[in-house]
Amino acid sequence: AVDANGKQYAAGMGIGVENTPSGMQSQVLFLADRFAVMTQAGGTVTLPFVIQGGQAFFNDAFFRNASIEFGKITDSLKSDNFVSGSAGTGWNLPKSGNAELNNVTIRGTVYATNGSFKGTVEATTFVGDIANVGIGSDVNISGGGVATKTITFTDSSSAALSKSALLEALIYVSSVTGTTTVSITLSINGNTRDLGTINVPAGNSGLWMTVRHAVKGITSATVTGVITVTGTGTASKIISSPTLTITRGTGSFA
Repeated sequence: AVDANGKQYAAGMGIGVENTPSGMQSQVLFLADRFAVMTQAGGTVTLPFVIQGGQAFFNDAFFRNASIEFGKITDSLKSDNFVSGSAGTGWNLPKSGNAELNNVTIRGTVYATNGSFKGTVEATTFVGDIANVGIGSDVNISGGGVATKTITFTDSSSAALSKSALLEALIYVSSVTGTTTVSITLSINGNTRDLGTINVPAGNSGLWMTVRHAVKGITSATVTGVITVTGTGTASKIISSPTLTITRGTGSFA
């Protein structure tokens, strides 16, 4: 102990063994405002760790297994094999928040300003609409043969996602002599719209018409649209720009 200005200051070490209710307990106690271990390897004095003011300071530490209730990283936390870049390895969590990892499993909600995906993105619901359009080749039939066109859409997801389908085309028919008739049907997964009997005027000008059929609430992964034009008294039949549009969205219409 040292006296200074009427006050006593002490430093020391105590070693003892005490018989406690839980059994014999040995302890080594130090009384000090600052406790440190020094080494002078290579002629330079270093402090591997210091305890001061209720805090422990380590210049370098290795923990094989640690349980930490709360932690604060002042610079970065990274794996020992971390290499930055698209072909890199390991992971890095810097204090800037710009984490870098190879694979992440997130079980909750993700908020992001933007992003880039080079692989597959799958979701059961989108806020905002999506659409896929398939355009088939034209069909040109001379004489009284049947003109038919089939377009098949296959969903990239195996989930039973509800979607709507729109089948449409521009149809041309012309008569051999005099007025004739044709029948046109449009089918989406077996749901058929029969446009009935359509009169085709005589002459080389023929008749152009736009045909459409739509079905909603489709959950099958495959959607097949078929356009069929029949009529025996025709000079030609053309199915032009046959199109199958598949849409899915969360918006509403009134």
